[in-house]
Amino acid sequence: MKPADRFLVYPCLVALAASAAFPQKKRPALTGTEGTFRHLQIVDEKGRMRIELGVGSDGVAFVSTFGEEGKERLTLVETKERVGSLRTFGPDGTERARIGNAATGMGTFEAFDADGKARLRFTDGEKGAVLLLFGPEEKPRVRLVGLKEGGQIAVCDPGGTPCAHLWSDEKGGVAWTSKPDGKAVWSSPRP
Repeated sequence: MKPADRFLVYPCLVALAASAAFPQKKRPALTGTEGTFRHLQIVDEKGRMRIELGVGSDGVAFVSTFGEEGKERLTLVETKERVGSLRTFGPDGTERARIGNAATGMGTFEAFDADGKARLRFTDGEKGAVLLLFGPEEKPRVRLVGLKEGGQIAVCDPGGTPCAHLWSDEKGGVAWTSKPDGKAVWSSPRP
């Protein structure tokens, strides 16, 4: 350091040290009834984020809540296509349930196990409703279908291929079994 620089640096260091020694005024808390934000985070008394809400640059609006450990608990989302969903999470942050709708207007509900794998899916559409129960490998094991013209129950093999069926419509009901390749093994007579 040059001797001439000391006349500038040392007074600045002394002023900085002196300002740190005096108590600083606390900034007043924001108060008001209005505000405009694109993104807002609300924290608890320990500074941990507990609520987050905002609108992304892609137009997706969201609200999320977080547990004390920082893991997501609940998220509400609406996209610019007017598709909304509500997602819930377990204590470890794994998604456990989702309810929502698609751009087509179809409603859905899904439940997941502790590993995040699908276990149940309910879908409602113009022609009827479908309930799928999944096995541990995330393949459908049971399908329940309710349509305007009739209903169906199908029990599937571990690969998700229906092998036992029960069907009814305005003419009556029928039951049949099939191999995983789809070839019928047995069928009840049609009433």
